Amino acid sequence: MDKTEEINKKIQEFGGLLDEQTALLLIEYESGKISDEKRSKLKARIERMLNSYQEFLILEDEGIKEYRKKDGQPGRYLALRIVDQSGAEARLLFWDAQIEMADRKGFVPGERLILINCSRSEGKYGVTYTPGPSGTVRSDRGVLYPANK
Repeated sequence: MDKTEEINKKIQEFGGLLDEQTALLLIEYESGKISDEKRSKLKARIERMLNSYQEFLILEDEGIKEYRKKDGQPGRYLALRIVDQSGAEARLLFWDAQIEMADRKGFVPGERLILINCSRSEGKYGVTYTPGPSGTVRSDRGVLYPANK
């Protein structure tokens, strides 16, 4: 099994909640090839990604956008610009089928959002959150994702 397949398998083991960097760190940890510094980094990443509860305000609903997936198929995502109490901005993304499971009427600028067990990642576009398979997005009005909860 090549490294990419091994990383994807580890991500699937965690129900899609891990990002690629965290999956790689976990693979290194399980194989005994990890330093104390990397072990601390892994622990911090997993704690941030799982069992989290964070509050934000919606700045803007950027709407649904289209993109091309790695396999060449078309895809869609819904992006919300959000801000936490410290003033740090991030984006909340809903991918493909998740869009249909979200109650978009609740995505009003200025509305408070609570993200529970949502995945967090940092990349070239800044900090991004996604609900993943077990995340919940709430507002003061109730559950916005998945809307059937």
